[in-house]
Amino acid sequence: MESVMDQPPPPSLPVGDIRTLRPFEQIELLEILSSLGSSLSLNSGETAPILKSLRINLRQLLPLSTAAFFLADHDTAEFLLEDCDPPDHRAEVQRAVDHAINEGTFAWALRQNRPLFTRAVGATGSTLVLHSIATRSRCLGMFVGLVRDGRMHENDIGMRLLTIILSQGAYALENSALQLRIMRQNAELEQMVAVRTSQLEVALTAAQESALIKSRFLANMSHEIRTPMNGILGLTELLESSKLDDEQRADLRTLRECGQNLLVILSDILDYSKIEAGKLVLEHEPFELHHLAQEVARLLRPLAQDKRIELHLELDDLVPHQVLGDQTRLRQVLLNLVGNAIKFTDRGSVTLAIRHAKAGTPVADTLVALRFDISDTGIGMSPGTIENLFKPFSQADASTTRVYGGTGLGLAICKSLCNLMNGDIWAASKPGAGSTFSCEIPFEVPSHSHHDLQRPSTPVFDEGLAEAHPLRILVVDDSPMNQLVACRMLTKMGYTPIVATGGEQGLKIALADSFDLLLIDLQMPDLDGYGLLREVRAGIPASRRPRCVAMTANALREDREKCLQAGFDAFLPKPFTSRDLKAHLLNTLPTGADR
Repeated sequence: MESVMDQPPPPSLPVGDIRTLRPFEQIELLEILSSLGSSLSLNSGETAPILKSLRINLRQLLPLSTAAFFLADHDTAEFLLEDCDPPDHRAEVQRAVDHAINEGTFAWALRQNRPLFTRAVGATGSTLVLHSIATRSRCLGMFVGLVRDGRMHENDIGMRLLTIILSQGAYALENSALQLRIMRQNAELEQMVAVRTSQLEVALTAAQESALIKSRFLANMSHEIRTPMNGILGLTELLESSKLDDEQRADLRTLRECGQNLLVILSDILDYSKIEAGKLVLEHEPFELHHLAQEVARLLRPLAQDKRIELHLELDDLVPHQVLGDQTRLRQVLLNLVGNAIKFTDRGSVTLAIRHAKAGTPVADTLVALRFDISDTGIGMSPGTIENLFKPFSQADASTTRVYGGTGLGLAICKSLCNLMNGDIWAASKPGAGSTFSCEIPFEVPSHSHHDLQRPSTPVFDEGLAEAHPLRILVVDDSPMNQLVACRMLTKMGYTPIVATGGEQGLKIALADSFDLLLIDLQMPDLDGYGLLREVRAGIPASRRPRCVAMTANALREDREKCLQAGFDAFLPKPFTSRDLKAHLLNTLPTGADR
């Protein structure tokens, strides 16, 4: 079989300038160069396709019997044979290159940007062609060719084309190396992102599980504390309505205040937890601002009177009577701030002043910025104390907690609530000169006046309510203490309630008899309140179905919504007062009334 060395080389290009080529030769040459450019532009980050494309195009243009490419290994400073055609000429090419390296010819060729011709050792009658593969910035390798045409070096067109093609190949190889580096970096980056994403997912899952555990713990804690507090406060209220001497009445009043303070602490913890979790939702309803301010002053005035200090309320004429917002949360902020002012004031006065924050400045007809200033003549604070004042669990010092009590959460909650209402809060004070807490909150003004905002007050308690408003009542609760409180309150109003000590017993009684009102505890061991409600709704026609009120220590907002969505007619959180219970009694229609 005829070897490649014995095959006639392709016809060489004419010697001289490219302009001596005939038109069809020029077109063929341009097509080859264009094809080379297109193939080199398809960069996949691999060197083998680039070297193959260079070899094919060089063989089309030059009478090469062997074409090989040596690429530089920059780590070892060696030139390694990467491509050779024909493959069985690798040893022959390597010997020729080794000889050129020993002679110094190879190093000389590296410094040139043109071909170098020398005798090919070991290949009789052949000429060794060396041409560096280099960009302007660095050398990437060496092209090595063997030719049988001894006059190839006289082919000016061929030599120029060789330089052009190898120059394009050098930049293609450099781009390939960059592309490979980018691909590797992208792969490493993707791996890092995948690892980091996995870590974040694990952290997110852990955080969500922690938040769920925390929510369950707080809900259970709320339930477990409110259940005995229902007994403490309920029985205290019942005892206060009985015949007592002054000392007994004072003791019961202290007991009631202690219980109420415990509930405030519990509410602070639950509120802060919800704010921290971003689950606190504000209402946006019209309310009477003047009435709310007067209510705050009325509720806290006894506390001020006990300390023999004055409590003043100042309402500017520009303050609108009705605004849109969350009156519950605004009341919470004002009660906390005014209550603190009274707590830390031993003599003098406390003033709640409400005014237009930007008096004399034009504002939108539907938006008003209100400023609430709570000033006192109390102990005051240092600048260092004010800096940490609105941080959770922060108080002036340990002695403040010992003397005045509190969780250190109240002001943090106030700040969070003001921020949620798109407002802000700050304080100014000097030790011994009193303090002023200010908050500025924007409110919408209703487009028209609402006349039904003032809720009618609950009628005065009397023992003849059952005669005026007769009801058959079933109390379903597994806690003897809660049974006692509810039944004693109902009995003092003249009612004779029937008691069921669990869900299953309550269901049997409710289905066997006729009732106007069912007071149902939610957490019972045999059949819970939701299950009891479902059975009652399924077993009693709507025309004679009793009103069902959830009587529960699960007092969170979401608990209320869950109860109403389940079909309960109302929600009575524990601990409740006789006034709370009486309101539900009055909302229940007696037997025979139109339902």
